[in-house]
Amino acid sequence: MKSRFILFNLILFSYFNCYSQKEIIPDIQKLQGNWVFVDGDFYDYLLFKKNKKIEISYFSDSHKAMIDESTFGYFGFWNPETHGDEEPKHLSQLEKSGVFIRFYDDLGVTYDSNGNLQSPTRQCGLSINEDSEDTIPNILRFYYKGTPDVYTKITHIPLEVILGLKKNVKEWEKYKKFMSIEELKVNVIRSKIYALPNFNAQTNMYLVKDNSVEILARSGSFTKIRFYGKKIIEGWIETNQLNR
Repeated sequence: MKSRFILFNLILFSYFNCYSQKEIIPDIQKLQGNWVFVDGDFYDYLLFKKNKKIEISYFSDSHKAMIDESTFGYFGFWNPETHGDEEPKHLSQLEKSGVFIRFYDDLGVTYDSNGNLQSPTRQCGLSINEDSEDTIPNILRFYYKGTPDVYTKITHIPLEVILGLKKNVKEWEKYKKFMSIEELKVNVIRSKIYALPNFNAQTNMYLVKDNSVEILARSGSFTKIRFYGKKIIEGWIETNQLNR
């Protein structure tokens, strides 16, 4: 079974070698950011942050969103042609670039808190901007088997997906932890929103007590916030009107 797996990987490697001279070689830096795969009403979002990732499944018909990992996963590259039957034992052994990617998704199952590795959750061939002249990474193709899964680069996770995560405290906590989001609550009956961090930039918008906001920045006595309502609102409010 293992020899067949190695043979399969070698075939894929030869395929990638055929076009790698004109394609972008994948590496950790080029994968950074948000990517989406679409199949009907199913959306799969991959978020890469350094050598970590989370994967959000979203169903547009039910507006349900969930994160596949127990916390977050790790990823890296491992070339079977170079390593043969050798398997990486620690995260530090994974390579920073290549055309074969590995995912380790579950803490306590595929990796432990010390970075020791077990078998990967998934592994496959990967290409960036295949059949494209673009030099900026915007298309990923994961070759698990047969037709590749194609992911497109996006600037942000859509509001409806964020709201889907926020409906489930456990899922939202996973997302906040991965994204290093600080969240506070409004502690006054009405908190005015300012376009800039000064009292001369008041808008017509406001928040009410117990509204949860994401903290974006601080300046003097003001804090820049993001509020997820029927639409996303960003602005500045007085820092003393927020607490945990």
